[in-house]
Amino acid sequence: MVILDYFSANTKIRTRSRLFLCLSGVAIVLSSCSITKNVPDDKYLLNQTAIKVEDKGAKSSSLTSYVRQKPNKRILGFRFHLRMYNMANPNKYKGIHKWLKTIGEEPILLDTFLVEQSTKNIQLYLNSKGYYDALVSDTIAYRRQRANVEFAVKLGEPYKIRSVKYYVEDTVIRNLVLADTSLALVKRNSLFDTEVLQQERVRVEAMLRNKGYYFLSRDYITFQADTTIGNHQVDLTLQLRNRSRRSVTGERISEKFEKYKIRKVYFYPNFDPRTFNNLVRLGAIDTVYSDRIEYIFPVDPGIDLKIIDQANLIRPGDVYSTALVEKTHSNLSSLRLYRMVNIFFEEVKRSSNEDFILFVDSQKADSVHTAELNCFIQLSPQTLQSYQVELVGTNSSGNYGAEGNIIYTHKNLFKGAESFDIKLRGLFEAMENSSLDNIKSSLEFGGTVGLDLPRFLSPFSGKEFINKYSPRTRISASYGWQRRPDYTRTVASFLFGYNWRNAGALTHTFNPVEFNVVNLPFMSDEFKNEIAGTYRESSYINQFVTVSSYSLVFNNQIIQKNKSYTYLRFNAELSGNILSGLYSQFGKESEDGTYQIFGTSFSQYARADVNVSYHQVIDESNTFVYRMFVGAGYPYGNSKALPFEKKYFSGGANGVRAWNVRALGPGAYPGDNLTYRNQTADIKLEANVEYRFKMFWVLEGALFVDAGNIWAISSDDERQGAVFKPKEFYKQIALGTGMGLRFNLGFLSLRFDFGLKIHDPARPSDPSQPYYEWIPFDRSYQRDDWAFHFGIGYPF
Repeated sequence: MVILDYFSANTKIRTRSRLFLCLSGVAIVLSSCSITKNVPDDKYLLNQTAIKVEDKGAKSSSLTSYVRQKPNKRILGFRFHLRMYNMANPNKYKGIHKWLKTIGEEPILLDTFLVEQSTKNIQLYLNSKGYYDALVSDTIAYRRQRANVEFAVKLGEPYKIRSVKYYVEDTVIRNLVLADTSLALVKRNSLFDTEVLQQERVRVEAMLRNKGYYFLSRDYITFQADTTIGNHQVDLTLQLRNRSRRSVTGERISEKFEKYKIRKVYFYPNFDPRTFNNLVRLGAIDTVYSDRIEYIFPVDPGIDLKIIDQANLIRPGDVYSTALVEKTHSNLSSLRLYRMVNIFFEEVKRSSNEDFILFVDSQKADSVHTAELNCFIQLSPQTLQSYQVELVGTNSSGNYGAEGNIIYTHKNLFKGAESFDIKLRGLFEAMENSSLDNIKSSLEFGGTVGLDLPRFLSPFSGKEFINKYSPRTRISASYGWQRRPDYTRTVASFLFGYNWRNAGALTHTFNPVEFNVVNLPFMSDEFKNEIAGTYRESSYINQFVTVSSYSLVFNNQIIQKNKSYTYLRFNAELSGNILSGLYSQFGKESEDGTYQIFGTSFSQYARADVNVSYHQVIDESNTFVYRMFVGAGYPYGNSKALPFEKKYFSGGANGVRAWNVRALGPGAYPGDNLTYRNQTADIKLEANVEYRFKMFWVLEGALFVDAGNIWAISSDDERQGAVFKPKEFYKQIALGTGMGLRFNLGFLSLRFDFGLKIHDPARPSDPSQPYYEWIPFDRSYQRDDWAFHFGIGYPF
């Protein structure tokens, strides 16, 4: 994500006054329009719908989706879209009037028929949940051409399941079903919920299809309910009957479900549906047999067949399983080589002699005849090589510039689904205090070479682990050169790591080996004098950084559904422990008291942080997002301070947005006396609450409150008020608020956020100077009390 921050220190107070007056004028115009302006005299605006449930057992929020008619959309209680619509002339359809009607929302008028339908919908839903005695009524209150609809719900006593029985005609299947009842969703004394019954049908179907019953479906699984026993109790019977067909004479003939095995597996690893049939006619198709599987392809399969075999779980002779089919599809898709993976089956036709044997066997109650399926897997490849050229404008902390990237990717370098990529990067930014005759700039150049393997490059991972978790190995090397007015540095890096995912919403990344060689060949006199002899000086030295890290990501977001979800990311890393242990036994300390590799000290520290956010979707137009970040790093042994690239900072477009990036903290520290602020520390706490709402077109709005700060962990840090103290840190929490506009273009979201300080923990370095922490209560707003940020993507 590219984050761009902008803070205009030269904006005049009168500009803000004009902006305030302009926004106030728009608000007055919108609020002055009557919301019933376009409501006919004999109609009523649907003002509000409410559901009141008198008994425990059902929440009103679970019933709102069954209300057929809902009022106009609101933003914090304000009918913005309706008022925009009302601003248009109802008799004009061009120009601004057409635009206002397009972005606005016409008044939703009360429809008593839909109210009745909503009452019936709620009643039916409650019946499906076991509340057959529920009473649902509706009342409509009219006032000043507005109508408030209220649905009153009395649940009554629910029906509960007294017993569950099973009637399965096929004795073999019956034994399988009865052996699986410990996992049943339908249980005694639970509510008679038809949705749970449907889920149980799906579960039983999946269990049996995973045991070879290919043609069995939930259509043959039914429930019979006996509600005549009284006392709001139900006796349930799960029925699974055999298939049936009519004979020539019209009699019903029962046929047992057959258990299927896989006879043959046919792979088409380089399948193109447009040319395949022509190649077959021309005889330009090769066939390779391996482990009883046939690979059919034109001339070149395009991939090492062992990689396909490793991803495939469908084997000749094995019992058919839907779960294995789905996992095979997932494994093949995770190779990132195919734009389409198509798996289908055909039943193997039996001879007349086999049909006779089957007829004889079917007369035996417990006989099991295994039929056969042929499996066909078509793999249509996508483009393997690509390059991408990117050129984007940047604006970081008020520093305008441009960034260019050239990226080359090969998705199948050695024909083993190895993804190889090369990225070259260049960045130029003019610093904030530059002038035309004295341009101060930041310049960066770098490159990365990486190789991604579709397996664990390790002797400890077997095929079972690969099939279950789809692991990948990442190997990369990079070099970066950065020149700033205050320092110049180079970073050479090497990484070897793994990532894998669980069946659910978890993704793991483990990097056992990561080397970083940090070199600072130049520092400006101003910056050098500022940190000379201080604790921070230990962070700005040449270092050899060895890291072992682990990262876990949990994300249960469902892209296709507008539902609430949680995102969590946990990171932990250790540095220098192995080297420290070796050097303490076999090495010796240098003159500065540290162990060194080729004349360069190596770092030693522990660092961990967690970032969690909850996205609460109210409706399609309104969302609340809650986010918290907690992180800390602790240097020890061979390090006096964390490497500066491992330190935390706050402020900016993704943090406490009332401050510029790296301009907040640590603690009550008032800030560096530097032209370019770079305030960092060892501990970080942040919390954010953001209300997001859709406005019109691609425009979205946001209101937010941010809180947080950073602190030093060591008492050796001499910055005033910078050290974290458990009894005082809460007094040093910075607080800001603001609003934002976002342009959601689908593939890209552009963000403009305006942050305003409320609580500033920074204390003057001179104790005799007055201290004003609450703004605007202790003092009026000043130029440094607000910040404007431009970013790409949502902040969290």
